[in-house]
This record gives sequence, C-alpha cells and structure tokens, in this order.
Amino acid sequence: MKPIAPTCAVLVAATVCLALAGTASPAALASQPEALPTLSEHMGEMSDAFRTISRGYNKADKLDDVLEAIGTLQQNIVASKSMVPSRLSEMSGEELETSLTEYRVRMAKLLDRTAELEVALLTGDEDLAHMIIRDELYPMRDEGHELFSD
Repeated sequence: MKPIAPTCAVLVAATVCLALAGTASPAALASQPEALPTLSEHMGEMSDAFRTISRGYNKADKLDDVLEAIGTLQQNIVASKSMVPSRLSEMSGEELETSLTEYRVRMAKLLDRTAELEVALLTGDEDLAHMIIRDELYPMRDEGHELFSD
C-alpha cells in the first residue's frame, strides 16, 4: 500500500496555488484601470455643469462655482467629442461619416463658446455672458439633442 500523505500534500499544495492565482492583491486591484465614462455619463455631467452655470453666472458670490462648472463642461466636451452618439450607431458609410463630422464640429463650436463665456465672466462682461448663454449655448444644446440624442 502506498502512503497517502505525500499525495494529499501535493493535492493540497496544488489547490492552494490555484486559489491564490485567482486572487488579486489590493495593489493589483488598485492598479486596474477603471471603466471609461460613457457618452451618456459625459452628457449628464455636462447637463449638471450647464445648470450650475445658467443659475449662477449673474451672481458674484457664485463666480467660483460657475468657473469650476465651465471647466467641468469643457472637460466633458473634449472627452465626448470623439465618441459616437447612439443615434448614429445604426448608420454606416457616407451617412455615418457626415453625421460624425457634424457632431464633432458642433462639439468644437460648443467648446469655443464655453471659452468665450469664461472670458466674459473673468472680465466682468455680464451682458456678453448672458447673450452667450441664452442666445448661443441654449440653442446649441437643444439642436444637438434633437439631432444626436435618442
């Protein structure tokens, strides 16, 4: 009869090695990249930022919050302008290329107008800030949603 102890020891050691191989250390978990935000998530952050801007741009005590919201808006514009809106996902060929170009141009113009808004607020030109928000940013947002949102 063969001794069972060495065979059991090998099996236990192999089982422990397999179990440890599937366990990630806290350091390994921390180094894992997080999932990138979706276009919808970027648009949600843009909506929140735009709300902060439109409610506080004409209040001196809200200027810091508004400028921070402009930065958030701009970061999300940059992140989302190279993404594909879901409404375009069923398109292909030339139609898709044309629509993607239009989307990107509109996002670039939106980024430009937010920079102009930031300058207007930093220089104290409240009338220009009001005009940019009401006459340009609101219509740009509404037209973009009509064209590219589901």
